[in-house]
Amino acid sequence: MVADLTRLYPRLIAFATFIVAVLTGLYLMIGRADEARFSKQEQLHQTAYLFATAFEREVHVMRSIPQILHAQFQLLGPEKFTTAFPSLALDVQHSFQRTGVIIALAPAGEVSHAYPGAGEPLLGVDLMQGLERDSILRAMSDGPVVSKSWSLIPGEQMLLIHYPVFHPGEHTFWGLITAMAPMNAILRQSNLMQLSQYSIALNRTLTNGSEQTFFSTTMPADEALSLNHYMDLPDGDWQLQISTAPVDYIKPVWLSWIVFSAGLLALTAYRLSIQPQKLRAEVAARTSELASHDKFLNELISSLPVGIVVTDTFDAIRYSNPVFNRLMSRSVEEGESLVSLLEDVVDNANMRQFLVSRISLDEVNFDVMVQVGEQEFSLTCSHIDTVQGNLLVWVFRDITEISRINRTLRSVSATRAEMLRLIPDPMAFFNKKGELMESNPGFQALFAGLVDVEAGFSCESFEKQLLANSAEPDRLKPVFDLTQPQQGQLHVDAFILTAHPQRVFERTVCFDNSSNTVGSIMYFRDVTDAHEVDRMKTEFLSTAAHELRTPLANIFGYTELLIKAHFDARRQEEMLGVIYSQTRRLSNIIDDLLDLARIESRAGGAFKFDHYDLSQLIDNVLKEMELELRSRHLDYVITNDNFSLYCDADKIEQVVENLLSNAIKYSPQATPISLFVGVEAREDEPGFILRLEDQGMGMSEEDLEHVFDRFYRADTSGQIPGTGLGMAIVREIIQHHDGQISIDSEPDAGTTVTVWLPRRQLEKNKQLEISYQTN
Repeated sequence: MVADLTRLYPRLIAFATFIVAVLTGLYLMIGRADEARFSKQEQLHQTAYLFATAFEREVHVMRSIPQILHAQFQLLGPEKFTTAFPSLALDVQHSFQRTGVIIALAPAGEVSHAYPGAGEPLLGVDLMQGLERDSILRAMSDGPVVSKSWSLIPGEQMLLIHYPVFHPGEHTFWGLITAMAPMNAILRQSNLMQLSQYSIALNRTLTNGSEQTFFSTTMPADEALSLNHYMDLPDGDWQLQISTAPVDYIKPVWLSWIVFSAGLLALTAYRLSIQPQKLRAEVAARTSELASHDKFLNELISSLPVGIVVTDTFDAIRYSNPVFNRLMSRSVEEGESLVSLLEDVVDNANMRQFLVSRISLDEVNFDVMVQVGEQEFSLTCSHIDTVQGNLLVWVFRDITEISRINRTLRSVSATRAEMLRLIPDPMAFFNKKGELMESNPGFQALFAGLVDVEAGFSCESFEKQLLANSAEPDRLKPVFDLTQPQQGQLHVDAFILTAHPQRVFERTVCFDNSSNTVGSIMYFRDVTDAHEVDRMKTEFLSTAAHELRTPLANIFGYTELLIKAHFDARRQEEMLGVIYSQTRRLSNIIDDLLDLARIESRAGGAFKFDHYDLSQLIDNVLKEMELELRSRHLDYVITNDNFSLYCDADKIEQVVENLLSNAIKYSPQATPISLFVGVEAREDEPGFILRLEDQGMGMSEEDLEHVFDRFYRADTSGQIPGTGLGMAIVREIIQHHDGQISIDSEPDAGTTVTVWLPRRQLEKNKQLEISYQTN
């Protein structure tokens, strides 16, 4: 009997649970339905009030429109009012912001004007039909008449408001001013289009007892949730009938859900009461499984190559693996303090203090480095929540070798960066992906403004921008078209950037020689000077050959004539004089070329500096040129100063001699030559100035641009002797003395040459001389 009751007990519990759950669900559902019905009633009252208020406002606004137009009619008269009707209607419509209202003008009741264009179907319609005389008479005293609904557009009801108009000053009927609007437009203007969920009927009872329906919907209505609302409007009694759609508050699906939920609760109660032994067995199996997992995790942690220790929030050790025990050089006992252990082995006092503050403030989940003896460790701390409370897991990773490698890499990187900085030529490194890794200042300066040089931009993008900014892209494109990097070097002879049209660059691309390419190096070298030297050398050889060929041809021709023909003594003397003159010219050209070459090379002791008196050097030149200056007037002015100059005396005398020789040759004999010597400081450095001025043929701006070129002569007639190398020699000598030279000249107005030489201190010039001789 007891056994039968025991077997029956779970079923009784399940049945009782089912009955209670069903009854509870029904009670809650019925209560919810009552609450919903009451809420619907409250909402219906609020909706009716809002609708009635909004509709009353719209009707009053529409009644005001014909009243205002009637006032204009009385002021303007019939003819002017009819003419101005469109503009007046537009103004009134915009004043009330009712663009959906149609305003019609109907003389004698027949519509003649309608505004806006949507009212064109009204034209010619007789609005007097259906209007009773008493309505018109009532409008004379009470204002506009609200007409019954009328369909202008099929399927859409219109609300019409008529205002009878009489001739000004008379009682003779003239016509009607009518305002009309679709009911849907009135609802939209009143923000009542959302009432589509309600059943609505708008009725009016006239004074004669007849009823008019202005608006109604055909939705099914719930009689239990409906009400009538009376509105304060003229022309009859207005009534709003509103109700909600039928609502089924007790739905079959809810009943099904109640029954289903009750069945689930009953089933759950049955299973809980009939299977306690199974649940206990399952708990035991899970406990055994967790113990097995715990053992597995312990063995796994013990085999890891990192030190692991687990502590609670009070710094007491709960667990430590063998690696941590070896790190501490002993077996760590449970309950020991981790900070105390670290204080025995960690050398960094700041690190110990940091760990103490971290634990005391419970700031966990961090990663720092500590040093134990000669070993370096990465110490990571993480926070975990367990059933036993909050625990901290500390992981010690040996990073001694990694740290050594990192220090070596940083040293190599710093050395490479310094080498890059010291290399003047532009250079850039790209990784295997073609991304810029590093570039030196020369590379950034060269491509500033041309290429967006920033870390991470690709080699492909750089090459495209370089092609776009190259004056000769055809020379670069074959190299960029290579799809695979080649081992060794790819070399481009030369190219010109558009931003540096006077500069020529060489580009070299280097790749790793191993089978696995790790990146590339781009190296650029400015070869502008080398190209310029090659050009100048070619130009010089061409010009020198031409200048040497002319006297040699004269010498060869006259010598051949003397050998092959017989001339009298006078003719022979003339021909020998020409040969001597051309030989002397040839010798002067060679001497000037040798002087210029020695000066430019700065070798072979070309300059011998010492302290000299500049005035004495000028006097020496004047004595040597006494014969040339005898027939000329030289205005020589020199200030009374100390003219001690550290210079090469022979070279300074050569400068003065060349300048005086040019002034004599290129100016008429009757004109004077002025020479001024004085003291002048430039840029806070003391020095001397020598200014030579003549009144000769002068030079144009084009001549001044080439006056220091080799073999250039302003006189192209050939009547004035010279080699065209004198001014080039003068400039080289002045530049080697760190001086300055300038020329001011105009055609037929003479030439002024100004030379400035620094005084220079003895020690500075000795260093300069040593530098010249060394180079």
